[in-house]
Amino acid sequence: MLDFSLSDEQKALIDTARRFSRERIAPVAAECDRDARFPKDVFVAAHELGLVNATVEPEYGGAGLGEIDNALIAEELAWGCTGIQTSLLANTLALTPIRLGGTADQKKKYLGMLTAEPLFASYCTTEPSGGSDVAGMRTSFKKVGEALRAGDPRRLPKTDKPIFGIATMGYQVIQGYGVALGKIKT
Repeated sequence: MLDFSLSDEQKALIDTARRFSRERIAPVAAECDRDARFPKDVFVAAHELGLVNATVEPEYGGAGLGEIDNALIAEELAWGCTGIQTSLLANTLALTPIRLGGTADQKKKYLGMLTAEPLFASYCTTEPSGGSDVAGMRTSFKKVGEALRAGDPRRLPKTDKPIFGIATMGYQVIQGYGVALGKIKT
């Protein structure tokens, strides 16, 4: 028989996230919506409590919580404001590809960066025929020297602005013709 009871640790996690939501998120939510402002101080405080990047493994500085635990955090933070909650936990989307497919060195470097200090990470994708449908994307890249180049540049939008990247990793599309390594300049 399945047991859907929460452990004592999960109950404590819920209490921590609930208290944070009531004390730090809810009081600023309406003002942030009205002023189109993100409360970075709330992000920093959530990071200090371990509510951000919670699924990162302990060997990379994280709490090593599971996805159920992360969902429990998300539910409690969303009580205060779903917009702020989404922003607080958005790093999870960006770091998942690193957790699943990164080398040990990449994980140590990038996951370590995200757990060491309150940094934002993003995961964004686009191409002319796919928009943000990641499963439908057809663009491929290959390494040429120190850069990654699109296998078929016609699949990428023509732009001189960064159109996808993981800011903490420093990847950026250059004029729609490939990905260069280095800091993103906006």
